Formats: sequence, structure tokens, C-alpha cells
Amino acid sequence: MRNVKGFIIVFLSCAIFFGMTSVHDATYAEGSKLVETKMIQVIIDNKPLQTDKHIFLDGRKRFVPMRAALEQMGWKVEWKPGLITVSNQTPDSLKSLYLYLEDESMIRVINSTAYVEMHRLGEISDSEVKWDDSSATIVISSVVAEEEDEEEEVDQPELTDEESIKVNYGKYERSSTLDVLTNIYSELEQEGRDPWSALGFYPDDHHSGYSGTPLDVVSFGRTGGDGEHYGFLTEFGAVTSLEEAPS
Repeated sequence: MRNVKGFIIVFLSCAIFFGMTSVHDATYAEGSKLVETKMIQVIIDNKPLQTDKHIFLDGRKRFVPMRAALEQMGWKVEWKPGLITVSNQTPDSLKSLYLYLEDESMIRVINSTAYVEMHRLGEISDSEVKWDDSSATIVISSVVAEEEDEEEEVDQPELTDEESIKVNYGKYERSSTLDVLTNIYSELEQEGRDPWSALGFYPDDHHSGYSGTPLDVVSFGRTGGDGEHYGFLTEFGAVTSLEEAPS
């Protein structure tokens, strides 16, 4: 029994020893599950982060000292109980963000210092944040390269009514049933009645301008609201006649 107890004591001692040495220079923040580490470096616009604070880890999340990082990127940071206000003044605009700590799960306060998760920092500061695994470095670019100007779209000439209908129907002839409904619509309109109440749609056989319309649909009417419209499903030309096409 003594041998067993001795073995357990030795085993636990070794486990504690190796567990401590495996942390290297990491220390646990008091009252928090975060782990402070000196192993991770932070580079902002090719310059090391100017601070005496270290990075905190929470699993795979990396937390950066918030004020130091933002101020190095040119932001102003103000802190009131429960609220951090960050702002950035440029010649053209003023951007301000109000970060309520009770709503910010990616901001942790440790020993009166706010730490922000690296990707959340990127969202707040409109910066590009990347992790370099080979050098254990958080790389932040506060000035993101502007996107290349998109090519100007050339305005396409509008189709005439005749051209629009031709594009809509393609190889198909008009539906005789639709022609009957269109005539009923016209007659009701001439009588001063509301055709929509009787038919439930407005006949419209022009080419649909909606990008969401399936390519194999020939539109024939609309509801009059929110772009909703009706059409014949041609199964990409497999249907021989619109009279036989599902709608």
C-alpha cells in the first residue's frame, strides 16, 4: 500500500512539473480562464505593438491589449464604466463606435486593462488581421489597400416592347390560353372594373428584368408587388409548347 501511495505521489509530482514546464512563459490570469503568453508577437503596419502588455489566450482565440493597438493605429479610446468609445478622425469623416462591455463577448477586462480578440479588433478598426503560424505573430494592416476601380458598366440600350417580348418568348409562340386571359383583362378594364380582382394577376409578357428569374422561365404575368411574377417553366427548351408547360 505504501508503495502504491508513493507511486501516486511521484506520478502527480511529475504531472504537475511537466504541466508547468509545458506552459513555458504563460501565466494564468487571476479569476479568468485566459492564459497570458509572451510567445506571441503583434505587428501593426510593419512595426511591433508598443506596449508592456502581453497577449492572452482563450483556447484558439487571441486577445490583444485594446487601447495600445487602437491608439497605434490612430484611434482615440475613451473608457467609462461598462462602455468603451473608440473614434477615428479623418479629413473626410469621423467614425465613432460605442462598445458596451456587457454585449461584447470578444472583449475581456483583466486587471483594469481591456483585451480584444484579434478578429474583433479588425472589425472595430476596419483593419486586416492575419495570424502567421510560422512566427507566432498577429499581423495587422490598418491601411487596407483600396480595391481596384471596377470597370464602368456600359449602359445597355433599352429594349423596345417588341424586342422585349421576343427575348422573353425566344423560340416559343404565345400561349393561346394566355391570349384569352389577356383579352378578358382588357374587356374588364374597358368596363371600368378591376381586372386584378378577377384574375389575380396582371398579364405581362415582356422580358423579366429580375436577376432571380430562372433562365428557363418565360414570364407571363405579375402580382404588382415586390417583384413577384408568374412564368412558364420550359425545362430549358425541352417543352414543345407553352400550352403544355407548367406554370
